[in-house]
Amino acid sequence: MSLALLTQYSFLITFIAFCGAAFYFVLERDSLPVEFRSTASIAACYLGIGAINYFLMLAYVPRDGMMEGLVKFPTELRYVDWLLTTPLMLIKFPSLLGAASNRMLLVLLIVADVIMIITGYAAEVIFRRGAINEAWPFFLVGCIAFLFILYLLYSVVSAAQENALGPISDGLDAMKLFILIGWSIYPICFILIMISNTPEMKVTRELLFNIVDAVNKIGLAVIAVSAARAVARDREIKEAMAGL
Repeated sequence: MSLALLTQYSFLITFIAFCGAAFYFVLERDSLPVEFRSTASIAACYLGIGAINYFLMLAYVPRDGMMEGLVKFPTELRYVDWLLTTPLMLIKFPSLLGAASNRMLLVLLIVADVIMIITGYAAEVIFRRGAINEAWPFFLVGCIAFLFILYLLYSVVSAAQENALGPISDGLDAMKLFILIGWSIYPICFILIMISNTPEMKVTRELLFNIVDAVNKIGLAVIAVSAARAVARDREIKEAMAGL
């Protein structure tokens, strides 16, 4: 299968994956402890938003296996998705910790994330117009916002999770790695396209975006819900032991 055809069908595959995952987490919600049900609701919400955006992007994706259509794909459409979904993904951290006691963390994460996405969008639009030098400052501001998000996750969240239940703490550690590694791929792809703006690189970037989008969004949700389910399982075991 050619790179172009693989990339074209990856849009459809990601759309279907988001639809299925959103439906799954809706069904899983009631199986979780009451205090963690919002975790599944948030996951279903941002996966549903992602599915809608991919459905809309499919209108710009041909099925002919040729590079030409993909080279013209409006990548800036992805930022509509990211502006809504990435804050929801970050909300899962204070949600698992107990949002009521982590309101400032919630605000800081959302503000930093919105700055990251807006400046990333500006850099993308300016770059597509051919003004590469003007795109760099916006890109760098977005990177600084991303680094601040990582700082919050590895300082404030790490300190707060010391008092969390074991499964929740383990889940938060895995989620932080998803943000650190998974989200780092986006700026790396942007740097590569600014250095080598070839048709092959453009198409490869869209393929990577689709793959990383699916892995990050679904993977983060699976980890968070699995942590909440582990808490429920531990409680059931303790209750069963107490009844002996």
